[in-house]
Amino acid sequence: MIIEDDPRLRDAIQVSIEEDGYEFYEAASVQAGIAVITQHHDIRVIILDLEFPGDKGVTFLEYIQDKASYYRIIVLTAHDELLAAENASRYKVFAYQAKLTRLAVQSLKFAVERAFQDIEGEILKQKITAHLQIQQAINKNQDLGEILNLICRHLVTLIRGFTCHIRVFDLKKGDFELKGCAGPFPNMQEIFAERKPLGDQYSGKVAETGVAEIIDALQEDPPFIAQKEAFLKTANGSDALAEYFAVVKSAYILPVIT
Repeated sequence: MIIEDDPRLRDAIQVSIEEDGYEFYEAASVQAGIAVITQHHDIRVIILDLEFPGDKGVTFLEYIQDKASYYRIIVLTAHDELLAAENASRYKVFAYQAKLTRLAVQSLKFAVERAFQDIEGEILKQKITAHLQIQQAINKNQDLGEILNLICRHLVTLIRGFTCHIRVFDLKKGDFELKGCAGPFPNMQEIFAERKPLGDQYSGKVAETGVAEIIDALQEDPPFIAQKEAFLKTANGSDALAEYFAVVKSAYILPVIT
């Protein structure tokens, strides 16, 4: 994503590196940049100007600070327009680049390439760490629920998901019981605790068919709308339940057979 108020400069940046096959998003202001990154979670590298007529670029850096490790920030600079070293470290600025000139084009292309390579390296390290921790838990014969909770926590981090939960088939009762769960709320289990019979929306249906299902727009999906209304009527004032149903956007349900 390019956050820059000069459309000519945005076009020049895009033209200079579009041949490398990147998908671009543009924003002419800090607030527009925040709106774009909220909608498009696939963004990885951000080219950011620090100076705007309204909000400064630092406002954007503060907005993403909690998730700064997901991104690589390349700050466009003019003259001495730099963050102090401690702030650059705090906001995890990956690189500084002079505003585009003929001499700066190759440097910017190289910075973008290095940024993506750095992200790939970080993701690989996270995957290796996750694999080792899960394998250690299995080798120690830890409780199944503890292992599945660990898997859910790693999945949420690695795929930048909102929530993750795992149900296990209960051979005695013939339905699916929640065994693993992770997400932004301390009481996530409350949201998914209801047992699921085979064939029921959504995980029950996927378990019955054995076919993975992707729902891109949950808030527009009739079964979800009905489930949302039913759950909220019996939520007993649960803020977590209400917030989950208000903000969740999509779902990927995968059958796992062992």
